[in-house]
Amino acid sequence: MNSGAPALSAVAPTAQYAATDSPSWIAVLLAATVPSACAVLAAGIFLDDFPDLSGTLVNVSLFLLLLAAFKPAVRRSTSLWLLGTVFAAVFIYANQLKIGVLGAPILASDGPAGLALLKVLSGWRMAVTCLCLLGIAIALVIAVRPRAGRFYLLTLPVLVAFGLVAGAQKLHAGLIWLIPSGADEGNLSLSQRHGELAFLLYDFAVFRGESSDIPTAAQVSELLAGVKLPDRSSPTFVKRNVYLVLLESVWDPRALGYYQFSRDPFDPRFRDALVRSGDSGVLVPGFGGGTANAEFEVLCGLSAPQVTIMFERMRKNMPCLPRVLRESGYLTTASHPYDAGFWNRDHAYPLLGFKRYFPINSFELDDMDGAFLADESAFRQVLQRLSSEVASDSPPTFNYIVSLSSHYPYDRNADRRPDRVHVLPESKELSQFANAVSYTTEAFMDFVESVHARDPDAIVAGFGDHAPALGAQPDPYKLSGLSFNRKSDRERSAIALSLTPALIIDGRRGPLSFGTVPLRALPELVLSALGPGSPTLPTSAVDSLLSHRWDVRMFNGQMLARSEDGWRVCANEQSNRAACNEARRTRVALDILRRDLGRGHQYSLRMLNAANYERAVSMSQDRRFGDCELRVDDWGPKSTTQNTQFNASSDGTNSLWFRVEARRGKPTIEIGNEQADLTIGSTIASSGFNDPEFVKRPGKHEVRWTCQDGSSGLIGTFTVLPAADSQAMLALGPTPPKDRCNATVIDYGPKRVSAGKPFNVQPDGRSAIWIKVAPKSGNFRLVVAGEPLQFTHAGQIVSLLSQGALEKALSRPGQVDLEFRCDGVLAASASIEVSTALIGER
Repeated sequence: MNSGAPALSAVAPTAQYAATDSPSWIAVLLAATVPSACAVLAAGIFLDDFPDLSGTLVNVSLFLLLLAAFKPAVRRSTSLWLLGTVFAAVFIYANQLKIGVLGAPILASDGPAGLALLKVLSGWRMAVTCLCLLGIAIALVIAVRPRAGRFYLLTLPVLVAFGLVAGAQKLHAGLIWLIPSGADEGNLSLSQRHGELAFLLYDFAVFRGESSDIPTAAQVSELLAGVKLPDRSSPTFVKRNVYLVLLESVWDPRALGYYQFSRDPFDPRFRDALVRSGDSGVLVPGFGGGTANAEFEVLCGLSAPQVTIMFERMRKNMPCLPRVLRESGYLTTASHPYDAGFWNRDHAYPLLGFKRYFPINSFELDDMDGAFLADESAFRQVLQRLSSEVASDSPPTFNYIVSLSSHYPYDRNADRRPDRVHVLPESKELSQFANAVSYTTEAFMDFVESVHARDPDAIVAGFGDHAPALGAQPDPYKLSGLSFNRKSDRERSAIALSLTPALIIDGRRGPLSFGTVPLRALPELVLSALGPGSPTLPTSAVDSLLSHRWDVRMFNGQMLARSEDGWRVCANEQSNRAACNEARRTRVALDILRRDLGRGHQYSLRMLNAANYERAVSMSQDRRFGDCELRVDDWGPKSTTQNTQFNASSDGTNSLWFRVEARRGKPTIEIGNEQADLTIGSTIASSGFNDPEFVKRPGKHEVRWTCQDGSSGLIGTFTVLPAADSQAMLALGPTPPKDRCNATVIDYGPKRVSAGKPFNVQPDGRSAIWIKVAPKSGNFRLVVAGEPLQFTHAGQIVSLLSQGALEKALSRPGQVDLEFRCDGVLAASASIEVSTALIGER
């Protein structure tokens, strides 16, 4: 009996290994179907949007193929379940989520676009995005880890994946085996009917084709055969200054009929100008993002690609609006208060013909809306720069400006720009957007009036680059009958969501009326407004061949065509075949022209007698400020005693406060070897040190700001006094024990008032200020300009009425500092900005 025991112990592990090491085909089937079913149900329950059955079946079939290829390599059935869950989460649920938020399925171009988006996100949005990506990465690593010594078994799934991708690239004209030709119905419909995974393979092939399909000389010659060459003689027009402004995400919220607004979200002057223009507008290439493609169209007069960002693909100098005006003697300037390299602008702008570029490094960041410079400040600084350059012999200028205040996620400095538009029923994201648009259109019209006050004949044009993303729970678009998912709403939605307001204000003539045109028509309209003899874009010569050049618009993969009864969406079942066939021919021709000029051999320039535009021109880039810096007017507290907390917050951290003059990038505060993040409000910032070591070491400690790029600067010196050193205590002024006096400001209001004007008026006619302090705050004095104030302190709220030095300080523009003092030592402060007039006050 004993002799058989070793044999049993040797066999058992082998049997157990075999039982867990070879997933069954039933496991493959379940791993593909069950997570997919769960993803479909989750989309229906949480997103109120079930994916199409036909597309889901194709997805599951491809999931089965991939999981079957992985079966020999994976350790156990749980690996297949992990893979199936990742496939279902990404290609079913995440795809439906993106459709709900941005109106488009997951695209091949979302890879580089996603990296750009990560630069914009912050706070909880960044955290959630990173956690999701990290979870997917971990699941994939665990799932595809092969059996020990069996890495060669991964060859089969790799070959299957490679075969799918290579097959897609080979059949990039239209994956006939999965997706029939006739893709004018749009990316969304293709994704739903044929499954996201199959569509993504198709889209990847188109994406690759945009880069690799370079037009031949024969193709370009055939396209331009019979073209009438434009007159290239010297222009004889009157050279007026031209201003072109991209208004980020500006779209009319009143198109959302489900909601009511307490006031028109557009500034009254902006609305009046639109009415006088006959409600002119432009049809833009994308929804919810892709600003750089809107820029390409409005600057070059060509259709942007639907599968990539053109600025990322440009390699050649192009005959665009800035270059045409530069050749005519204009000083061409681009102002975009964000990172110079975002969407490759620092590379693309000189190819378009700009002579100067003012990115974020050339702007004083004195008024921020979240991560972006407020439009009011951006326009003011542009005008200040132009005013300093004006001379009697100055050349005419073309100024292109990108606004950013109304950029997603529509953050706003509510102290300076409080809510003025209220939305019913309540919708947080829509309310944020409506208020952002209100201030953006106001800042734009202030800019227009400032320009015309000194230059009455200047041309000022402004346009929205795309409709906004407004969230999906609930979806304001769907509630208003604008849904990409519902087939009955698809045509109306495509037209409504591609249409943004546009103005061309022709000096003393006022707003021009031009109807509804594709965005790429705007540069031609601006040039024609300069009058007889004005220059034209060389590509305008194709008008003699493409009589319906302005009657086609590609939007989110759908083709829109203009016919006698207005704009329509072209699809396989579309009855308006004549207009759609003409639009299709025009679209193909414009695509050939764009690819030849942007990445090809530029045969069209020579055929259009415009070879001079091949010549490279230089562009200077203003970088007067660094990428990261911090400037501080005042800070505190500046001392404490050894082993004693200072300015203790309710969460137990020891906080320093800073009155910020200017900040850019993400500086941190450093004392010795310890660092703390900087949390910035409007003008007051704070850094919390958790159990700092430096308070245990008597002496002077440098307080510095530092950045990841290595830049740093000295703010001041923090002194830690020995506990028994009374002489040092007297030298710096008394610092009371913590239980006698302490002050930490959490919030206060108002933060901005008009000089001499009442605010928060009380029954006795005086104005009131409130300040929320930390729970342990008490026994302090409140001082303005050295004069103590009377106040009440109940719980965490300190309240005071206008009086004495405070009332005098609030009567003139400037900054009023309310100081919390403990026996003469500044413990905290709150700053109120006093302006001559509040934003929007008229």
